[in-house]
Amino acid sequence: MTNSETTKSVTRQGPTVENNFGMDAPTRQLCDEVRERIHEFDSRARKDIVEIGALLIRVKNELGHGAFKNWLDAEVLWTIRTAQNYMNVVRNIGEKYETVSHLPLTTIYELAAPALSDLVRQELIASITDPENPPVAKIKKRLGDVRAQAKLATKASDLEPQTLMDEDTQTQKVELAKRKVGQVKPEDRLEEKRLFLLVKSWLYRMVELALEILDTVKSYGACDVGVAIGAAAEVIIGKQATENPDPKTGARGLKGHDA
Repeated sequence: MTNSETTKSVTRQGPTVENNFGMDAPTRQLCDEVRERIHEFDSRARKDIVEIGALLIRVKNELGHGAFKNWLDAEVLWTIRTAQNYMNVVRNIGEKYETVSHLPLTTIYELAAPALSDLVRQELIASITDPENPPVAKIKKRLGDVRAQAKLATKASDLEPQTLMDEDTQTQKVELAKRKVGQVKPEDRLEEKRLFLLVKSWLYRMVELALEILDTVKSYGACDVGVAIGAAAEVIIGKQATENPDPKTGARGLKGHDA
């Protein structure tokens, strides 16, 4: 770095009484040099964005989207999103890149995004009268407003059809339920009630069965659990056979089984 370059840089962003941070002269000089090196590196990297973006477009045109993504993953170690940011800058900002090059990179990428209308993009680029001191806050606010409007528009467009669809679907369900109620025969309702009562009685009997097995196991001892369960089952089956005669034959037995 030449002395003239250092002088120019220090004049533009050099230390003041407020930002010396209590440094001595050698430390101050070191920080100035490192700062300038960082600015130089950042400037070169920003200039390379357009060149790299153009090269990526060429490769993508040769490979096609699927192979291009695989190539990025395997050899460049980039995500497709990163590559798209570079390519969008070439496609949507192009020759006007120097005007926006001092904006934060994230803002540049957002400005170059295909989702942003050309009208808004050109409006924001035109608002930069001094490329080295762009109105960053103003541009970020405008981009934020555009994002918010886009979200509201998306929600509105999604909500209206969905609301209509939900209303239609609900109406269809109600009508279908009404038709089903009208189609249910009295004997079907009786059968449903009978099944409900049967299941309820089974649940009660399961509780009784568990208690009876527990008592029998206690009397037989833990070493003869299998025998105890068999004995309890015989007792319960016997009770069930007495309580529930076969409705067809009149014989006493476990409903659905031979006595």
